[in-house]
Amino acid sequence: MTKVGRLYEQEKQEEIDKALSAAGMLFKGMSIEEVAKKLDVTIEKVREWEKRLSR
Repeated sequence: MTKVGRLYEQEKQEEIDKALSAAGMLFKGMSIEEVAKKLDVTIEKVREWEKRLSR
């Protein structure tokens, strides 16, 4: 795999890890705003993850 391919895979895995962390935090009752701040992502990104995970 090329260096670019590895970097892409690493970024994809980091986003998956953050989405799973967000799911756990939301399940524990944290607000979307708290989750976004803790994971250093946008509120829109957390809402997107929440929407995907609720399917």
